[in-house]
Amino acid sequence: MRDYLGGRLGSADQPVIPLAPVLAGTLREAEARLCRLAAAWRTLPPGWLCLHPFRWGVRYALRWQGAAGLEAAGRRLTDFAILQAFTAELPDRAIHELVADYETLLARLPAGAERGEFRLWEAFFREREHILRRGDERWPASRNLLQLAVEHADDSPVSRAAEAWLSAGHCHWVWLRNPQRVAGVMPPDPCLQVLEGHANGVHGALVLADGRILSWSGDNTLRLWDGSSGAPLAILGEHTNEVNGALALADGRLLSWSADDNLHLRDGRSGVTTAILAGHTHWVAGARELADGRLLS
Repeated sequence: MRDYLGGRLGSADQPVIPLAPVLAGTLREAEARLCRLAAAWRTLPPGWLCLHPFRWGVRYALRWQGAAGLEAAGRRLTDFAILQAFTAELPDRAIHELVADYETLLARLPAGAERGEFRLWEAFFREREHILRRGDERWPASRNLLQLAVEHADDSPVSRAAEAWLSAGHCHWVWLRNPQRVAGVMPPDPCLQVLEGHANGVHGALVLADGRILSWSGDNTLRLWDGSSGAPLAILGEHTNEVNGALALADGRLLSWSADDNLHLRDGRSGVTTAILAGHTHWVAGARELADGRLLS
């Protein structure tokens, strides 16, 4: 076991072989083959074999094909047939990985017309990720994608790609087309990401010192989100009515107040309630931390 952990392989009658270069070479060869498989996705049989190249093909192209990888990744991310297959075959959680592929490639493209057009593709998927993740067995994400794409904008590259796919006769389901869409090119929305999960109106949010985001809602909960990716981290329950507000205390704890007539002191990392401040006989409208550490509600 020490030889494996130390990166060397051998025995009494065999020479000791450095393990790391062998593994690195094998890994590189395997990923290069997967990159080629991703390019030939239409020839792959259904099942698990095509899922991995679908999911990681862009990253393999960028990693192993140098300058040609930029072009290969760009072709893959603007091929509407691939995007239909991707959103039809892979689970909803893969949508976030697809959006990350657009962001990665956009960051590596040089300035110019090609980058400007690809930015519209990246913005389209980033702004609509929360809708694409709503696909189900009856109406998968691929059908949501088609509906969103054809309605994007008159001169949108996404709309043009979707219409070319439709003209080729690939659509085999009935759908309703909205004849109205934005004239010209749809500019990228300043919205970076939609954080979806609350089941009622969101009453407020704040950014914590460590970069996480805390939100509260009429669904009786607070939620913690990753400040960089927008990924949900935790649902903070225990209130029995809508949450009216929250703040971060100087010592890192969280304080929330609610229409259930109570305030909750919470652990700053987990958000778990450590104390319930009772006594109000009607809903709590606000609270503050005083300079001496006392709380006013």
